[in-house]
Amino acid sequence: MAERSRQEHEEVGDIGKLPDVKNPQRRERAERDFALWRATYCGPRHDFADSRNHTILCDRLQEAIESKSGWFGVMAPRGEAKTTTCVESIGWSVASGRKKFPACFSSSAATNRNLVASFSSLFTKMPTIAEDYPEIWVPLNAKIAKRKNRRVIYNGNVVNISSVSMYRNRTDHIHI
Repeated sequence: MAERSRQEHEEVGDIGKLPDVKNPQRRERAERDFALWRATYCGPRHDFADSRNHTILCDRLQEAIESKSGWFGVMAPRGEAKTTTCVESIGWSVASGRKKFPACFSSSAATNRNLVASFSSLFTKMPTIAEDYPEIWVPLNAKIAKRKNRRVIYNGNVVNISSVSMYRNRTDHIHI
């Protein structure tokens, strides 16, 4: 009985071979520069062109991510895409391998839930991310489908992943 259960678990847990990166040159260029990564992979999320403030914010976020401390505070008028840009910088830091477990702080548990949802949608709804980051897109989408009690088939197998590096430790602190 235990052996059969173990075999079923292993069979269901294997997502098979990941698809190849569609455009490795685009990915490599974008991983060097957060502003380029944001324009390349997050463009459809923005209804307006970047202002000088956005350019400065992107530069400072990249500096913070690449520094040892990684701390950075943002203050700007309401509606300036501060949260969106910060969430995208977290995505870039993970996708480019600069940070394994970046932390994002916000003012409330409700805001934290929105941050996780925004991060999740970044990696599940942007088509160019799906093309160039299959190692993130496939497991994350499989995890989301599992939470919704849907089966995901990959290479003829059901996808079932037990964990993704996204979890909430406390109501005021989220690790992504």
